[in-house]
Amino acid sequence: MVHALLSSGVRLKERGKEKKPLAHAQPPTREFRAKEGGTPAALNGVKYIMNMQPNAPAESDLCRVILDTTRHLLVQDGYKSLSMRKIARAIGYSATSIYLHFDSKDALFHTLIEEGMERMLAAFKDAVAAHPGDPVARLQALCRQYVAFGLDNPEYYEIMFMLHPEHMERYPAEKYRRARRNLDVIAATLADGAAQGAFDVKDPRVSASTIWAALHGAVSLLLARRVDVRIRQEDFVAAAIAHTLQGVLAAQDRTEALPG
Repeated sequence: MVHALLSSGVRLKERGKEKKPLAHAQPPTREFRAKEGGTPAALNGVKYIMNMQPNAPAESDLCRVILDTTRHLLVQDGYKSLSMRKIARAIGYSATSIYLHFDSKDALFHTLIEEGMERMLAAFKDAVAAHPGDPVARLQALCRQYVAFGLDNPEYYEIMFMLHPEHMERYPAEKYRRARRNLDVIAATLADGAAQGAFDVKDPRVSASTIWAALHGAVSLLLARRVDVRIRQEDFVAAAIAHTLQGVLAAQDRTEALPG
């Protein structure tokens, strides 16, 4: 979460006309010219002067600052109230600086979803690598990684699975296919376990989706603080995972106690 937003001044010069700098602006130290293609046509050829304070991000880091700030604002204020100008004010840059990296707030939203999915996939790959020959232990590890990801990354999780903007552009098909790799990891583990007789599943993809739904319910309740305060979080998570696994284990294994 972004707790301290960077501060830097921005002012705009046009031919023979200068806009008044922001109240918190400092004398600029570097200039750059907006390149065509990343900014609206009306802004082509306009020169921007940006103050780079000692604690301001380098241009190579600006994209990261934009994304982190957008993630925080999306969760805090919602999609409808988000605008490029609002993001720009939060980071102390011009709105046009953001357009050099992202065409729209939908592009920002889509990038954050993709980032979150990639981070979750990396966690899943760790679980797979730790249990290559044991699909039951691997599925347990995948479930733990899912829950841990949601609890450790609440902003990403909410943007990935809980925000539903009515007027957002459709999530690009190629990004959706990449995001689906997370579900494929669970489905492949179920198929592997079914082949070994450890799991009783007819359609691994359907069963993977029901596991996902059960884990999402647990994470959502925890993030919303809707779990009975008398129940320890560790006990709740362990029970949720155990019950989820009981639903796919072969009959002979369903009575065995499963560690959380």
